[in-house]
Amino acid sequence: MQQEIKQARKRFIAMAVTYFLGVFNDNFFKQAVLLLAVSAGLSGLQGRATELFSLPFILFSAWGGWLADRFTKKRVVIGVKFLELAAMLIGAYGIVTMNWTCVLAMVFLMGLQSTLFGPALNGSIPELYPPEYVTTANSVLKLVTTIAILSGMALAGFALDLHLLQTRIPFGVLVVATGVVGIALLGVLASFGVYSRPASGGR
Repeated sequence: MQQEIKQARKRFIAMAVTYFLGVFNDNFFKQAVLLLAVSAGLSGLQGRATELFSLPFILFSAWGGWLADRFTKKRVVIGVKFLELAAMLIGAYGIVTMNWTCVLAMVFLMGLQSTLFGPALNGSIPELYPPEYVTTANSVLKLVTTIAILSGMALAGFALDLHLLQTRIPFGVLVVATGVVGIALLGVLASFGVYSRPASGGR
């Protein structure tokens, strides 16, 4: 049993790291966008961004469950992380050029990737752990999520306040733009380490 738990932990680490990076990136970017919007006098953007982030959960939650059953969870996670990378590239371009349409498009795509990632993540825990350890694994995942949210929000303001170099585009904005793309790339790499099991519903 102990050997089984050790194997489950090793397999779960890649999924947890992948999820942590995604949640951190979500909150880091969203907080940076809100701070930039307020400084630009666009405080009403917060409500619109919240709506766009929430919309995919309403529209595509059932699809997320279907994908997690139809395809291997590793395949779903890798696809979702590439979607996150695309979203972050759009978002990075948006904040560097102050193109708020791109920024809002990125917020919607991040909501979509969260919608599709959730079922694959939650479904992987019962597959990895014996029933008596599922609750513990879920608790650890909640802790990871909380740390990712709080650290992402806290570091956004810190990054925007950086003024180490004199650049045409504010240095803090460049840090955020390159940071979110870099973290998304790390998430893609981490996703290839996710444990793969045959899909319960097909491929």
